[in-house]
Amino acid sequence: MVKYQYVYVEPKDSVVVYANALSFEESISFSGKGSAINTSYSHNLRCQMRKKKFLGSFILCHLCSNKNKSDSLYQERKREYDDFLKLNPQLTEKAKDLALVSATFPIYKEMEIYPFVYQNKNNISIVDLLPYNFYDYRKQINYNDSFLEYFRPYYRYMVMYVNNLAFTQYTYDTHTLVDVSRELGFHLQKI
Repeated sequence: MVKYQYVYVEPKDSVVVYANALSFEESISFSGKGSAINTSYSHNLRCQMRKKKFLGSFILCHLCSNKNKSDSLYQERKREYDDFLKLNPQLTEKAKDLALVSATFPIYKEMEIYPFVYQNKNNISIVDLLPYNFYDYRKQINYNDSFLEYFRPYYRYMVMYVNNLAFTQYTYDTHTLVDVSRELGFHLQKI
């Protein structure tokens, strides 16, 4: 199996990467100047993998419960990010962006997925039931960030964001409860 790892290097950094090929994700570590952001990203990736089932369970929750759990998880990740910044005040703005996106965007992605899966599992449209502040986090996102555009957490969020916009519009226009992923109109809406 092929394993990949992002490594962020800025001018004058000297990052050393350590990894055991047999347990790559668990063993990868960094040292040297510039290691903090790479260690942070690896940590966030491991946290995300451990919490994948936990995040997935949010999908089955009632709307208010989903929002509360997501907000709580966001606050936890944001506190970790703030603590990371206090320990690493020398980080550049780009490194800070990478750290914030890797910590929070997996949660945002799950928020974008929620209406799809909820409707599919419960056969109930939720688009009109979402509270006015359900997508408040969108106000903080730069949707034209060329630096982050291929960074996996940002990219995955953007894909689900576009899918959700198309899903919302398509289900609103057609008043349908079908699996929209098989509907031509849904895919045309994304374009």
